[in-house]
Amino acid sequence: MGSTCSRIILNQKFINPKTFKTNVRRFSGLSYIHNVGKDPLKAQTIGQLFEESASKYGDKIAITSVYDNRKITFEEIFKESNKLAAGLHSLGLKKGDRVGLWAPNIIEWVTMMVAISQAGLITVALNPIDHQKNELEYFINKAGLKALVCPDEYKKLKFYDTLCSFLPELEKSDPGKLRSKRVPTLESVITISKNLYRGTYNYNEILNMCDEEAVNNLVKNNIHCPDAISNIQYTSGTTGISKAACVGHFQQVNNSYHIGKRSGLNPNENICVQVPFFHAFGTVVCVLAAQHFGSMLTLPSPVYNSSANLKALEDEKCTSVYGTPTMFVDLLNLQKKKRKN
Repeated sequence: MGSTCSRIILNQKFINPKTFKTNVRRFSGLSYIHNVGKDPLKAQTIGQLFEESASKYGDKIAITSVYDNRKITFEEIFKESNKLAAGLHSLGLKKGDRVGLWAPNIIEWVTMMVAISQAGLITVALNPIDHQKNELEYFINKAGLKALVCPDEYKKLKFYDTLCSFLPELEKSDPGKLRSKRVPTLESVITISKNLYRGTYNYNEILNMCDEEAVNNLVKNNIHCPDAISNIQYTSGTTGISKAACVGHFQQVNNSYHIGKRSGLNPNENICVQVPFFHAFGTVVCVLAAQHFGSMLTLPSPVYNSSANLKALEDEKCTSVYGTPTMFVDLLNLQKKKRKN
């Protein structure tokens, strides 16, 4: 279309073809910088990005979770996510269904997010701290969640109890058969826990639900659509009720790549992650950008903890730290206090 329009303009009598390019160059500086990029845009899904990184970086550590002393490689993330994706299909979830991810910064947040992508579903990222009870009910209904993934609890955050407080049917239902008038679309709840809870599937159940053949078939027959919606993120709600913003695979993959490139990410980078995964900063700038360049993420704690962050920076020998201005102020104040003591 661009070349056709140019021909139409150039063929008009009041346009001088000899001076047209000069005029375009003169006026282009008003609003845009015109530049041919060296890197073509990537027509990839999030699942394809993780497949590529697994192939490139294999057994290199992708995430270090300091608080529970766990590590996972690039290859392990991709393999685990494929098993989870096959399990999600077995629950009856179909392409385009929305799956809520209501969890703090844990390794399972990443593996489940990739699994949702591989299964052709849509991740709905939910704030594990602020989204409680009434807000959670609104977000479930707004996005029309078919399934919800969450831990059972973390310190004062009681995820399962919060669900039961407005969904008493959960404790009385079989896994995958939740029926509630308050959240009519929600059918399945998956808990990330060592314990089993009434009315829910366990993360490990989903992980081991399908045999190797079913998992391989999913990977082999997967139809990737980069233009499809990958993620629904809720706005902050500062000017009104939070809105559900839809983001696509193409957008997230390319945004993360160019952010990572501009930041100088490389396989030797070790990033201390202070920001939450559910936010675009955590998802795109941290999780996805690191996958492009083989960089490692270090998770000091599931939720923000300035002391844990400072300790992780030193103990894990992090080369970068991501955060908001107030987070950096906290780090500086802690360091000053540490020096005085």
